[in-house]
Amino acid sequence: MVIEKEMKTRLICRAFLISIVLVGAGPAAKMAQAASEYVFSAFHKSSQSLFIYTSTDGLNFTLYSSTGYTGPTGVLRDPSIIKHTDGKYYVAYTTLSWQRKTTSFGIASSTDLINWTYHTTVDSGFDDTEKTWAPEWFIDSDGSIGIITSIKRDSTGLFVPYLYTPTDSTLSAWNAPEDIGIGANYIDTFIIKVAGTYHAFVKNESTKYVEYATAAGLTGPWTWQGTGDWAGWGNNVEGPALFRLDTGEWRIFLDYYADSDYKYSTSSNLTIWDAAQELPGLSGIVRHGTVIRVSDDTNAPAAPTGLIAFLGDGTIDLDWDDNTEEDLNSYNVYRSTDEEGPYSQIGTGILDSNYSDSTFVDDVQNYYTVTAVDNNGNESDGSSPAWMLHFSGDLDFDGIVDMFDFGVLGDAWMSGPGDGHWDAGCDISEPNDNVIDGLDLDVFVGNWLEGM
Repeated sequence: MVIEKEMKTRLICRAFLISIVLVGAGPAAKMAQAASEYVFSAFHKSSQSLFIYTSTDGLNFTLYSSTGYTGPTGVLRDPSIIKHTDGKYYVAYTTLSWQRKTTSFGIASSTDLINWTYHTTVDSGFDDTEKTWAPEWFIDSDGSIGIITSIKRDSTGLFVPYLYTPTDSTLSAWNAPEDIGIGANYIDTFIIKVAGTYHAFVKNESTKYVEYATAAGLTGPWTWQGTGDWAGWGNNVEGPALFRLDTGEWRIFLDYYADSDYKYSTSSNLTIWDAAQELPGLSGIVRHGTVIRVSDDTNAPAAPTGLIAFLGDGTIDLDWDDNTEEDLNSYNVYRSTDEEGPYSQIGTGILDSNYSDSTFVDDVQNYYTVTAVDNNGNESDGSSPAWMLHFSGDLDFDGIVDMFDFGVLGDAWMSGPGDGHWDAGCDISEPNDNVIDGLDLDVFVGNWLEGM
C-alpha cells in the first residue's frame, strides 16, 4: 500500500492525540435510554382477525385491542404493521385462508389501534396468480415505503418475493411488482436495513427453515449468509418478524406452525442468535404477525463524519468526529471486505468516538462504517466508509513488510505457546499451527516489501 509521507504523518499525529484524550478523560457517561412502547399485530390460531398487543420490554405483551377487523373478505392473516408519517397505523394482510386462491392483499388503517377501517386492496399484478401471501412492510432509511409479498403463480408453481411500492404517500395506489432477486420457493420475506446493508430473513419452502441473506440493494444481488439450521431454530418455522430493542439488540418472532408454538430469539449482530424460547403468555395463541417500536422521537442522529482508519498496536484503529446531538447514546461499527457491502456489525454500544478492531482480515482491504444511536434506539445511516489494509508479515504494524519485521519473526523463531520468546502475532500461516516455522516464513517472504 502506498501511503504518502504527509498522509502517514497526519494519521500518526492523530493517533497520538487520541491517546492523549483517552488518558486524560474517562469513558463518556451513557445517558439513560427512554423506554419505548412495542406494538404487536397478530392473528390467532382460533380467529383470523386482527389482534393488537403492547409491551414496554418487547417480550411481555398484553392485549390492547381485540379489534374484530377482518376486512371485506372476512379473513385477516399475517398482519404487518407500520406507523406512517400521517400519524396513522397501517396493517397489510393476507385476505383469505391458506387453502383459498388469493390474487391480492389488503391494507387497513387506524388512528388509535382499536378502530380499523378498510383502506385499499392491492392486486398481485399477475393474471395467473394462485397465492398472494404474507405482505410485509419495509421502510428504507430514506423514508421510502414498500411491501414485500410472496406470490405463487400457476406458470411457476413456486413462491417468489416481490416488492410493491406506493405511487404516493396516501398508500392508496401501488406500482407494478418488482422481483427482489431472492429467488424462487421463498416466502415470508422480512427485510431490515442496517448501516447501508439490507438483511432478509425468509422461509425456504423446500426445507421449512428460516434462512438469512444480505445485499447492498433492496433488489439484490443477495448473498446467503445462513442456510439450513444456521441459527439453531429448527425447521417447520415461518413468519420471521424482526424489531430492535432499546438496548440495540435485535429480536425475532417465529411462528412454529406445526407445533402451534410462537417463539422469540435475540441477537446483538444478526448473525449469532440465542436459543428460541416460547413467547410468554402468547405461545399457542398468536400466529404470524409483526412488531414495531413506537416512540415520540423517531428522528435518527446524523451519520457520523470524519471517519479514518489506521494501523494500531496489532489492531486497525478507527477515529471519527463526535456527534453533537443532546440525546446521543452510543455508536455502532460495521465492517466489510467490499466497499459496497454487505457490512457486518463488529462493535455495538460504543461510548467514545474511536474503536480498535483486532479481528480484521489480513491481506485484503477492510472497509468500515459507523452509525450513531440515540436514547430511543434510532440509528443513523452509516458514515462514509474508511478502509485499511494490513499485510501478513507486517509484524510491527508500521505499514510495510521489511527487515524490522524479519527481526521480530527471528526473535520468535521455532517457538510455541508457553515458550519465553513465543509471539502469537508471528504465527501467520493459515491455518495457525502454534509454531513459528518455515510455513510462517513462506507467508512473510510472499509479502516482502508489501506496503511500499
